[in-house]
Amino acid sequence: MKNWLFAVLLILAAAPADAQFFKKKKKPLPDSTATAAVARKQPVSKDPGYGNQQLSVDDLLDIMDRRDDSGYVRSLLVKAGFNRHAKGEKNQIVFMGDTAIGVTKYTEMVLLQSDTSEIQLLQWCTRHPENYEGIRRALRSERRFTGTPILTEDGEVSEAFYTRDYNLLIESVNKKSKWIISIWLRGARL
Repeated sequence: MKNWLFAVLLILAAAPADAQFFKKKKKPLPDSTATAAVARKQPVSKDPGYGNQQLSVDDLLDIMDRRDDSGYVRSLLVKAGFNRHAKGEKNQIVFMGDTAIGVTKYTEMVLLQSDTSEIQLLQWCTRHPENYEGIRRALRSERRFTGTPILTEDGEVSEAFYTRDYNLLIESVNKKSKWIISIWLRGARL
């Protein structure tokens, strides 16, 4: 009986040590800077056009046509890679998009609103010549746009286009290192 009692006490004394051995070990928490970096990563879509900051003329005109639907405008710009906000001047909404995979140059979309929060002007400032050339080809090839060359203040030739509802201006600035595509309502006071 003594041996039996001794064996039970020995088993009971060893039980907490075994429990500590089989406990799941907790992983150390990462520092806050690593957590913030993981949280900032954007989801990558399988769609090849996702996040590359490529917009067509139809996309830009669609933004102007549906300018009263801010949810639609925001979702279209976020899908195109304009996923960060910047602080703008009064009545400006600024979307920036230099965080997409493979995009390393600065690009922004500026929307100028009236006092009643209606979008009056859309300006796409890009440093990607392919964006500018694609828009220019599309504007020149479609019959709904009437174009005329104009001379800018810097002495560079730009092109202005007109439709029934909108004025469009495409221009290069900073010695052809930055391009601006502007669309505004005809008759808008800017």
